[in-house]
Amino acid sequence: MTYNIAWDTSTNKDYFKDLLKDTFDTTAREALVEYKTLFREVSSSDQYERWARHAGLPDSEDIADGGAISTYEPTFDTTKDVTQKRNALGFKVTSGMKKFNKWYEVNDLTKNLSMKMRESKDKDLANLWNNLTSTTYSPGMFDGVEIASTAHTTLDAGATGFSNYGNAALGVGSLEDAFISFDTMVDDMGDISPKKPNILAVHPNERFDAIELLGSELKPGTANNDINSLTKDFNINYFVYHRASSATWWVVLDTKDPKYGPICITTQEPDIKVQDDVEGLTRSIAVTSEQWYQFDCLDARCIYVGDT
Repeated sequence: MTYNIAWDTSTNKDYFKDLLKDTFDTTAREALVEYKTLFREVSSSDQYERWARHAGLPDSEDIADGGAISTYEPTFDTTKDVTQKRNALGFKVTSGMKKFNKWYEVNDLTKNLSMKMRESKDKDLANLWNNLTSTTYSPGMFDGVEIASTAHTTLDAGATGFSNYGNAALGVGSLEDAFISFDTMVDDMGDISPKKPNILAVHPNERFDAIELLGSELKPGTANNDINSLTKDFNINYFVYHRASSATWWVVLDTKDPKYGPICITTQEPDIKVQDDVEGLTRSIAVTSEQWYQFDCLDARCIYVGDT
């Protein structure tokens, strides 16, 4: 979408007068960009990246002396392509803005353009976290179900499966269930593969609950002297996710973990290009920005979704 700054002689005429002291623009601020705390960013030079899901070998088995040793091949399941998209925005510098030397306004708009590009990406990626019980924004899950599900599948012969969805309000018991889920997590062969989370992400309304749960020496919300076991064995920090759309919470691993499922592949960060806009002979200058990226989730084992 391109925004054309018309600067006509009625609505916007004050911009061409010296009497204008300043503009009051509350959108002139630092960009709010939080996705890097919740996504593993992958640099790419290709339009799409392909991942394959497979499981390793089964357990070893007892073989009689002189007997043949069984050989196995890894179990291959499916592949997933994540295709990047082009995202862009721009505005025009009109002939009048140039003639009356309003380049300070162009400078402000260019800063705003840069900010909006970064925030647009951040808002877009927030769709995944605000739709955890839907496949709309996470069609890349290898097992074909939602990120938050009690029916995730594995590739072992016994179809072990796993759940990463608590569907409960944030509290002592529900957070303990999250940690237990990571301790009892299984890999695609159904073997125990424990993981240690380090981030409790919460909606802003849950900030103070998170502080109490992770900062109290004694168990919060009780009148006894039971210790708060949540602070003993886990080095976990809370993160207030301002783009969360509801009182949700989830626990995740460090995004640097190579098995972390939510990913954002990026070929191009937002750029700024200034060029003559010859179409229509308007004598305007076009200032545009574009970026290339796409997000998805490959596997849900590094995420426990408490509530949506």
